[in-house]
Amino acid sequence: MSSATKSPEAAQSSAVISSPDVIFRDIVQGLYTGTCVPGQRLVEADMTQKWGVSRGTVREALNRLSAEGIVVLSRHRGASIRILAREEMQEMLEVLETLIGMAARLAAKRIGLGDNRALFQNAFESLLRLRERPDSFDLLRARNRFYRALTTVGGNRELQNVLARMNVHLLRVQLRAQHQGLLTERFEDYDRLGAAVLAGDVRRAELAARRHMRAMAAALEQVTT
Repeated sequence: MSSATKSPEAAQSSAVISSPDVIFRDIVQGLYTGTCVPGQRLVEADMTQKWGVSRGTVREALNRLSAEGIVVLSRHRGASIRILAREEMQEMLEVLETLIGMAARLAAKRIGLGDNRALFQNAFESLLRLRERPDSFDLLRARNRFYRALTTVGGNRELQNVLARMNVHLLRVQLRAQHQGLLTERFEDYDRLGAAVLAGDVRRAELAARRHMRAMAAALEQVTT
């Protein structure tokens, strides 16, 4: 086969590798692992070389990252990973306390409907299995899956949309960087929250979720500026 001709499998593989979704995933993962940091410039020419893609693909990825609030796009300075001010983080945690509390309450109320129990329990157990691997990137994915299950079971689509638009990835990364251990010591919160949801205890589920968010806000208060 000549180098100019690609098999369908090779073409499909190339398309997957060139996807803006891959760049998006890699940058989010880099934020968690420390290879990307808030304030870092993202240079288009460097990105095209790193991922082996066109500038159009890079710009599509950057636009998606910007829409998610992870990247700031400037006409004169290009793209950079957004830095959240301390006040922004505090305000986000205040909002998340209410929203996650509501999600937990709704999930506990609807846990017995259809496949909700199996869906939530699967995500909950997957998260708890990472108790001994708190610094693994798998924890990030398991935690995201847990919260998606919580909101899915709750059944409020508007709440799901609002939470999806919040910059939780960036918030968690910056909190973790400023206060080591903040995001690796709260499995007891997940234990309480998951057990309450599975028991259908609406009040206890909401209180557990709010307590978790308040603990994160309290840790932020202890971080020196």
